[in-house]
Amino acid sequence: MDFDPAELDTLSREDLILRARARGIERPEQMTRVELRDEIVRRSEPDLERQRRSRGWLGVARDLLASVVESGLNMPDAAATIRGDGSSLNDFQGPPPVATVTLAEIYAAQGHYEQSLRMLDEVIEREPEHATARGLRDRIAEERDLGPGRRRKVVEAKAETIATPQPPSVATVPVPVPVPVPDPVPAPAPVPAPAPVPAPAPVPAPAPVPDPVPVPDPVPAAAEPAPARPLPTTPALLVLQTSDRAFVYWQLPALSDSLRLRSVTVSPSVKGAAVAEEDYPLSRPVGGFWLSRSAPGSEVRAAVGELSAEGFCPLTVARVIDSSDAPTFEPPGVAADSELEAAARSAAGL
Repeated sequence: MDFDPAELDTLSREDLILRARARGIERPEQMTRVELRDEIVRRSEPDLERQRRSRGWLGVARDLLASVVESGLNMPDAAATIRGDGSSLNDFQGPPPVATVTLAEIYAAQGHYEQSLRMLDEVIEREPEHATARGLRDRIAEERDLGPGRRRKVVEAKAETIATPQPPSVATVPVPVPVPVPDPVPAPAPVPAPAPVPAPAPVPAPAPVPDPVPVPDPVPAAAEPAPARPLPTTPALLVLQTSDRAFVYWQLPALSDSLRLRSVTVSPSVKGAAVAEEDYPLSRPVGGFWLSRSAPGSEVRAAVGELSAEGFCPLTVARVIDSSDAPTFEPPGVAADSELEAAARSAAGL
C-alpha cells in the first residue's frame, strides 16, 4: 500500500472521491466517507490479512457472499477465492452497519420512507458536504408526501425463455425453359442456262446443316443450410449482470429430469446482506432468461447441477461478466469462451 490507511481519515470528501476515481471505483460521488475509505483500502492493499485489519463493515458483505457460494453452490474453492483466506465468518467481530445512501435507497424502494429519511439525515449530519444524499432526501420526502395512490411501483420482470433460432428456408431455383428453334429453309433449286448445247447435269447443292439446338444449363443443387454450432461436451454457463438485472445463458450436451439451474442473489440490507436462492428446471439444451430485478449493489452467482435426495451437486459454475465487459467472478477451472459470450449477448439482446 502506497499510503497509511489512517491518512484517509484526515482527507476531505473531495480528496477521497479523487483517490477513488484514480483506482477505478465506480460512482464514488454516491458513497459515504466510510464506503470510500473501505473501497480505497481494498483496491490498494494486496495483502489480504492487512486488508482485513484496515477495512470496515463492508468486509463482512464479502465474507457473507463467500459463505453463500460455499453452502448454496457447494464450491469451497470458489468461496476461499472470494473470501481471500478461507477464514470463518464467526471469527470476525466488526462494528454495526453504518448509515449509507445505498441503504436509504433500499428503504425507500420497500416503502419505508421514514427510515430512509432518518438514515439520510444521519449521513448529512455526519457529512454536510454530501450533495447526493441531500438531493436523494428531497426526492424521497416529495415522494412520501404524494400519498400511496401516486407512489411509483417497482415492476418485477418475469423470466423470458429464449427460443432456439430456426434455420432459414431454402429458396427454390427456377428451371429455365428451352426456346424452340425453327427448321432451316431449303435453298432453291438452280435454274439451267438456256443453250442449244445440252449442259452437263447440275450438281445438286449439299443439304444445309441445321444449327445445333442449345442445351439448357444444369439446374444448380439447392444450398445446404449452414450447420448450427455443435453442442458442447460439457455444460457451459454464463451470467451477464447489469446494474439491477442479470441474464443467465446455458449450453448443455444433454438433458435429464434431475438437471437444475440454481441462482443465488446477495443484496445489501440493514442486517448486512439478504440472500435469495432459486432452482429452475431446464427443458432445452440451449437457452437463457432474465432473473428478477434486484437492489443496486447485488451480486449474482449461478450453477448447473443434479438435484437428488442427497442435495444439489453442481456440474459447472457460471462466469459473471458485468455491463463493462469485465469479469466480476471467475470460478476456478472455468476458462473464458468468446463464442459463448457472443451467443449470450445475442440471446439477451445486448
